[in-house]
Amino acid sequence: MAKDKIIKPKRKNKPGAGRPKKIIDYEMVKELSQHACTIEEIGSYLGCSHDTLSKDPKFKEVYQEGLNKCRRSLRSAQYEAAMDGDRTMLVWLGKCLLGQKEKTETELTLQGGTEPIKIMPIKERIKQYEKIFHEIST
Repeated sequence: MAKDKIIKPKRKNKPGAGRPKKIIDYEMVKELSQHACTIEEIGSYLGCSHDTLSKDPKFKEVYQEGLNKCRRSLRSAQYEAAMDGDRTMLVWLGKCLLGQKEKTETELTLQGGTEPIKIMPIKERIKQYEKIFHEIST
């Protein structure tokens, strides 16, 4: 006599089974991201995890849009401060936007000496030694 297989019926997901889907308030996401809130901070406010938010494509879009607006506003405020005469902001924006940098020079002298010691980059020093070595060897 052959053994009959017991076939268990497949479970069908019942409505309401599992966790309820989180509803993300995208207007609040936009508002919070415009104030430079992190994803963790937004998740805490909305009552969901970083992972939940990161998997939502619309969240990413809205979040990035808000961050971009935040950056534009901040850059505009910095620019206005600089144009109103804030020297620190002028220097800062010059460094960031124009690639400007401060040149610092330091002079060293030996104790009791009057002539400053010339400090040169290592590549320049090596070239000097190569030139001297070449002159000696020929």
